Amino acid sequence: MNFNTFLSKMQFMDPNGDTLVISKPEEIDSINLNNQTFFYEKGYYEIIAQSDSVTLVVLNKVEIDEIVLGALGVQTRTANIVNFDSYLTPAGWTKFDGKNDISVQKEIVYSLTRKNGLTVSASIPVAVISSDDKIAFCTRLGAKGAINRKRFSHWGMLPHWKDTAAYGEWLKGARAFGAALWEVVGSRQNPRIVFEHPGEDTVPTSIFVCDTGGMVVICAGTSGYNAVADLRYLWMRQKRFQGSHFANDDQARALNDLVAAGKVDPCLSETFTFEQIPHVHQLMHENRHPPGNMACLVNSPRPGLRDVPR
Repeated sequence: MNFNTFLSKMQFMDPNGDTLVISKPEEIDSINLNNQTFFYEKGYYEIIAQSDSVTLVVLNKVEIDEIVLGALGVQTRTANIVNFDSYLTPAGWTKFDGKNDISVQKEIVYSLTRKNGLTVSASIPVAVISSDDKIAFCTRLGAKGAINRKRFSHWGMLPHWKDTAAYGEWLKGARAFGAALWEVVGSRQNPRIVFEHPGEDTVPTSIFVCDTGGMVVICAGTSGYNAVADLRYLWMRQKRFQGSHFANDDQARALNDLVAAGKVDPCLSETFTFEQIPHVHQLMHENRHPPGNMACLVNSPRPGLRDVPR
């Protein structure tokens, strides 16, 4: 038995070369192939790692961009298994014309499966930074990659849609930024969720690159408070612009407990004394602060305490 990534099917090959496929995979608990374990839930998921409460799984998919022809323009023998007459791209469905080459790209989707059987897609985090010296910090925290926003010059408030020349230049920059996201992710996959912080300079691009049905979460406005967006991309593609102020008192306390228990990394770069607070604000004002979060001690005699000193 083999797993056919191209067709996303478990296949049995007999000595004559005939292929048999499992007809009701949803009735099978799991399948073991050498050192790989699979289970079926609208596709074959491979189990990567397990803990007491959650399992990390991966779904391998194949994207087809064009049709392939064999020697002398004859279709290859894979056409005897499945015939494709069209294919899906970000631009929509396209009919095969029988003349182009094929481009097959493997897409890997990670998910988390809980004990109740619910499977949720795991994220592929991509960081947007202002200098390349922050790349290592972001990838160490788990980012797939990082994009230096200073490679692009279209930032700022969205030009008026009647100014076709200025809007065209902005659109060119926004699309280039979206292409950079695809390059990091490894496929033409737009972000389902965007965490916004700068506000005025970046909201137009965030809403543009956000996936259909996705959400942009805004929690600050460090570059300004006037967020302008092209509403056509918001309503036609059913995107959401959501405000957030992090947490209420109970939620903040719960998060502190998770940090104290070592289950959440607060991305702490440096800890300062109470008297150094003006210095810390100056570092932020001059954009010279270290990557991650800075903390200042308030009523705490020293760093590293996990409880109130007695």
